Amino acid sequence: MKNKIDLNMLFQDLLIRIKNTLSVSNIYYPKRDNINFYFISIFILTYLILSFIDTGISYFEFICLSGGPLYVTGPKLGEGNKLHNEYVVGFCDAEATFSISVTKDNRIRKSSRRSSDNSRIIYSVHPSFAISLSIKDWHLIYSLQSFFGVGKIKQDLSNNAITFYVNSVEDLLNVVIPFFKAHSLLSQKWADFVLFEKAVYLIKEGAHLTTSGLTEIVSIKASMNKGLSDKLVAQFPEISLVERPVLINKGIRDGNWLAGFADGEGSFYIRIKEASSAKSINRVSFFFSISQSIRDSDLIHDISKFLDCGAISSNQKYLQLRVTKFEDVETKIIPFFKNYPMHGIKNLNYLDFCKIMELVQSKVNITTEGINEIKTIKEGMNFGRT
Repeated sequence: MKNKIDLNMLFQDLLIRIKNTLSVSNIYYPKRDNINFYFISIFILTYLILSFIDTGISYFEFICLSGGPLYVTGPKLGEGNKLHNEYVVGFCDAEATFSISVTKDNRIRKSSRRSSDNSRIIYSVHPSFAISLSIKDWHLIYSLQSFFGVGKIKQDLSNNAITFYVNSVEDLLNVVIPFFKAHSLLSQKWADFVLFEKAVYLIKEGAHLTTSGLTEIVSIKASMNKGLSDKLVAQFPEISLVERPVLINKGIRDGNWLAGFADGEGSFYIRIKEASSAKSINRVSFFFSISQSIRDSDLIHDISKFLDCGAISSNQKYLQLRVTKFEDVETKIIPFFKNYPMHGIKNLNYLDFCKIMELVQSKVNITTEGINEIKTIKEGMNFGRT
């Protein structure tokens, strides 16, 4: 199957980036019937090929279409760049979703194999494994697609988002599900995966084409993630929840898992308190944190135990592990992520975090020039990173 790219969307994305870079208020966007369209087509194609070569992508195909979302294939990474299995599991524990889409089809058909009642209501049922990230993490999205070897990538320019997803039942059964059975998830997402697997097998067997089978799949969906939407609750009022599997806590089994999980849920940030008088000095504080739903309380405690540092706070919905002691950050957090690297844009925040640590260790923060250098680095971290 050909890889599809909406070239218009590429133009808009690239021109917006040029506009932001040049800080101009207006930028001309040529229409398809304008001769400039073809000149810019050549420019963008050259830009894309050079960018893809620079990032290690060994092939690129595109078809210019009139509309629709952006679909691209991932990079063919060398074996040396292959993500670690446990890193992928940890990152999926943080960012992946296993979902079953059940939507009402209002079209009238002569034959209704999927009828759930005598009024010929038809439902479309689609399973999906997906990871959605900021467009800044497109390299990681491509790496994940390359890792699994299946699935597609779509880009939502309006929300600056990019998504890797697998919705082929065959690919789910042959690739995704076997991987997570061999490398178990550690968060409560494991229970969603178990229910997801059951639903996918039902779909493969055609159970969703019968009233009883559709009802069973909706019952499974009701116990996954955030449950049923209000519309589905109204359409399936008699649904009873399938018992949700109980996760047995096994602890953190590998540092690569934690690196992947932190790439999704972790945060590195800096706080600067400038000297208020000639007798005081500029102070720089370091913070590493991981937040998670209250339902994964055991997991957060396991992470704290694995890192051998940090304090845990909580509210009614979330827990947060925070490492704030300078010694713990210096001797435990920084060395850990050096040994178990992250692969997303968050790793750039970690590297800046390390740069600031080196400056503080050299005591340059006590000078005006030094604290200004630290401020500059800090301003480019997290939300300041472009």
